[in-house]
Amino acid sequence: ESYLSLEDAVNALYKKKTKKYVISNYTAIQDTRHAILKYKKENVELVLIADHLSPVKDIELLNQIKVPVRVILCGSKDGYSNPDYLEIAYKTGGSIHTIEEDITNLSKLHNEDIITIAGTMYKFIGGQFFPVTRKM
Repeated sequence: ESYLSLEDAVNALYKKKTKKYVISNYTAIQDTRHAILKYKKENVELVLIADHLSPVKDIELLNQIKVPVRVILCGSKDGYSNPDYLEIAYKTGGSIHTIEEDITNLSKLHNEDIITIAGTMYKFIGGQFFPVTRKM
């Protein structure tokens, strides 16, 4: 079934007694946050489908997302991805998924660790990711 709005999709989810996932392709956190907060009576996980280069418009609201975010990075096989998406997955206890790999161990990173995603190395410093090399 397809829905015209995120709110309609979330409403339909709560009519069923199964594990809940909200799927979003927003590059803004605000719309997704409102949909989740409205239905926080059950555990929800968020699947975020993102263009790997798009900036997240309101990353400062990330601390208001209290559910795991599974980030699917589209186009990331070309190398560099916006570090905002890594931060979203890390800070929510979620994961990163590309066409070639699934990174589910972000919560185990320590300060100064380096992680490679789609050929680009990112250094983890203070809860944020910084590219140190890019795939050519």
